[in-house]
Amino acid sequence: MDYQRMAKEILQQLGGSENVISLAHCATRLRLQLKNVKQVEDNSIRAIKGVLGVVRSADQYQIIIGNDVNRVYDAFMNIGSFSANSSEMKKSEQNVFFRVCEGIASVFTPILAAITAAGMLQALLVLFTSLHLADSSSSTYYVLNKIANAGFYFLPVMLAYTAAKKFKCDPFMAVMLAGILLHPDLMRDNYVKVGYSSLVFFGISIHYVVYASSVIPILLGVFFMSYVEQFAEKVSPKTVKFFVKPLLTILITAPVTLLFLGP
Repeated sequence: MDYQRMAKEILQQLGGSENVISLAHCATRLRLQLKNVKQVEDNSIRAIKGVLGVVRSADQYQIIIGNDVNRVYDAFMNIGSFSANSSEMKKSEQNVFFRVCEGIASVFTPILAAITAAGMLQALLVLFTSLHLADSSSSTYYVLNKIANAGFYFLPVMLAYTAAKKFKCDPFMAVMLAGILLHPDLMRDNYVKVGYSSLVFFGISIHYVVYASSVIPILLGVFFMSYVEQFAEKVSPKTVKFFVKPLLTILITAPVTLLFLGP
């Protein structure tokens, strides 16, 4: 498939890059916001080789591509000379429901491959043990099971990175926040071993919660972090901003997430 040719034909039928306000993609579709959607002829788009269909949804023009949508998207971005910011839909022109759905899609779409790999491996292990083709007590099974479980156990880490991209904050600070939530020494069995019956932070008890495989806590934490990072950017002196900004960000975000947002 010639993705460059396909992207050129799509862009031409859309009325050129000047008619494209914003551009994004999900697992199977190009999602565009156009200045003048009335000038686009749906049948002309459908006639392009590789296009599976067209959907007009709310204020979006969606072109169904299939599994190769990311390659078409990359070609589209290069040919149209779009900036990185152009892939963000204009929030003021979207209804609340659509913004929530688009936000969820943009956070989860990049990690679908990892989730799929983990899920399929777990399914195969169940199938093989059911057919007595694998021994669930063997060390080989144990290792394969842990490989599969890792995709879900560290889900907060993957979501932290994609959520940071969405909420426009430092992705590695977000990953650090996910690491804090998953830190083994904050698990009850481990802190009890060193003599703490419970964890108290400046007089406030930290509720014991297992964050492995969780979704909502890290999304709330990263969303909060995006605003804390902006605050830290403003109050940090220029001469020491490199040190102070990340310090303030994590010192505020981590306790608030552990004490309130996470539980």
